[in-house]
Amino acid sequence: AFSLRQGEFERAWNSEPLRAIHKDMLEGRPVWGCETCYFQEESGKMSHRQHHNGEWSETLGEGEIQRRVEESLGNGYALSSPPVYLHLCLGNLCNLKCRMCNPHNSLMIHEEWKELDARGGEYSRFWSEHGCTDADVEPWYENEAFWASCEKLIPTLKKAYMTGGEPTLIPGNYRFMKKCIELGRAPEITLLFNINCTRVPDEFIELINQFGSATVNVSLDGAGAVGEQLRSPSRWNSVSRNLSKLLEKTGPRVSIGITPVAQIYNILDLVPLLEHIQTLERATGRSIRVDLLDCMHPEFLSVGILPRKIKDEAIRRLERFQGGSAGSSAARVPNHARILENGVASLI
Repeated sequence: AFSLRQGEFERAWNSEPLRAIHKDMLEGRPVWGCETCYFQEESGKMSHRQHHNGEWSETLGEGEIQRRVEESLGNGYALSSPPVYLHLCLGNLCNLKCRMCNPHNSLMIHEEWKELDARGGEYSRFWSEHGCTDADVEPWYENEAFWASCEKLIPTLKKAYMTGGEPTLIPGNYRFMKKCIELGRAPEITLLFNINCTRVPDEFIELINQFGSATVNVSLDGAGAVGEQLRSPSRWNSVSRNLSKLLEKTGPRVSIGITPVAQIYNILDLVPLLEHIQTLERATGRSIRVDLLDCMHPEFLSVGILPRKIKDEAIRRLERFQGGSAGSSAARVPNHARILENGVASLI
């Protein structure tokens, strides 16, 4: 076991479990925990694995990728080169209780979970079956040993992905960005965020505009009342206003995406959201990338449990939208109906 509280990045980087993953991937064997990527690839969608392979081949160059592979093969699947990518999940501080979220990623759900779990009974049995037997999140991210190890990686870092909780609420994300700027590394680093757009602080925009590039993915699952129901207690007017602010005040190096999660609650209500995105594109002159995600966990929210006629109706609605929205990035990227069709087929 490795403790982030003790800042054991270096020991974890070439640990036995990670070397075993390197070995299995290089030899083409499935890796436990990578089921989502396998599902996405079977559904005809580019998975995170494929996306990262392409991204890092371009960022580091094919020669460097091959060098690392050969070094790994000749060194017991270990690497002397430091990480160039850092995923920071600095706690579960969040201001929403999204339907498909969990205590590990939302403080509000965590507090509710503890209250209900204390009663025992059916609630506790249900969540113990769905992976929430221990929802406590220790504040390891406040430890200075962790920050010392984290900041040690900045000089060779190429990309940082900041999640949460809600990234715009987490103080550690601002600390990290300011340290990158202080060290003069910001122009060489790409940032990636998933935010709920309930708040877009001026400081957040000011900081991300100083980096080489940034992608801000906004988690929206529906327009109006649908979005409010799925991401309580958000208010659509406020979210929409903040999304417009993000589009208007970020520079050309910042790309904005929307990542709806297709699930039983919104499968028939995705088109109004896509239409809203089109309206924003026309108003701001900016392209908004749309990535339709499949809700795989928890399983009881997956579209796979729905009757076939509802799935077919959802596909028809998306196809009609795409047919009448030529040229819009909301309709063009990705082919929502095809991905949903393949995804549904995989889930039946």
